[in-house]
Amino acid sequence: MYPTATLDDRARIDDAEVRAVLQHYDIGAIERTQDFPRGAHDAAKSLIKTDRGRYVLKRRPPGRDDERVIAFAHELQHYLADRAYPIPHLIGTQRDNHGMLRFRGSLYELYEFIPGEGFNRTPAAAGEVGKMLALFHRLVHDMEYNYTPPAGHYHDSDRVRALLSKIAVDLHDSAGAPSAAGRAAEVATLVRDVTAV
Repeated sequence: MYPTATLDDRARIDDAEVRAVLQHYDIGAIERTQDFPRGAHDAAKSLIKTDRGRYVLKRRPPGRDDERVIAFAHELQHYLADRAYPIPHLIGTQRDNHGMLRFRGSLYELYEFIPGEGFNRTPAAAGEVGKMLALFHRLVHDMEYNYTPPAGHYHDSDRVRALLSKIAVDLHDSAGAPSAAGRAAEVATLVRDVTAV
């Protein structure tokens, strides 16, 4: 197992580890690798450029590498990708096309890289995020799956529930958010219904 090296409290994957893991994938000749400090601090990521494209290699941290939980996540990702939902595609291993690779005690995933930008916190951007979240829920509502979804995960945390309860309080009926004008009570009811599940 590779150690989880940290610098500024973020896990890293060194170049030798990246190259050893990538031998299990058919993604072309590696031109460059670099640390990719995005997302969860304890999940090390590396951005890879090859002659065929760009990819993100992710090493799951110990304790968050349950293959059943990851299998459900991959099933969900494939389901969404098959329905043209904008999601980075998982790259399968060269030998057996698996979406996860257990190598030297650590679990890895390789994804296509999709460039993006940070959330700019405008009402328009929030509206677009809401539309995509609604589409996500519409698509997965009737999904039949082979793996049991994990319970009690991040989205079912006390912190998320507390933040949801603040939506109605923080929602200002302003010209900057015209679709929310006069709807704070409706949002409060919706949040109450969602958090009661």
